[in-house]
Amino acid sequence: MDEIIDDITVKNTRKTYSKLSLISAIVAFCLFLWIFLLVPSTIKAKDGVPVPPFLLVTCLQGFCFLGMMMTVLSFITKEPNSWYKWMGGITNVLIFSLIVGLVIFAKVV
Repeated sequence: MDEIIDDITVKNTRKTYSKLSLISAIVAFCLFLWIFLLVPSTIKAKDGVPVPPFLLVTCLQGFCFLGMMMTVLSFITKEPNSWYKWMGGITNVLIFSLIVGLVIFAKVV
């Protein structure tokens, strides 16, 4: 008779997705600041606002999407709570909300 008497549950101690979430949040935040630093402090009406480089915008969107994916995966796989799990998650959600808000604002104006 092969019965399992004691079920031993293995607790998940990996924090890979949490660390990747924080790293991608930091990179996305730096790219976001870089885009804003490219905008000149004074803009003439006849010149308009200069368009940021396409590669920079694409990288920002990619790291934002990657950060959101890593945040969701860190919660789905039930990684242990840590400060970088929450900081990465909160920062990724804020950057994603900021990007969505800017897109909506640009469409309205």
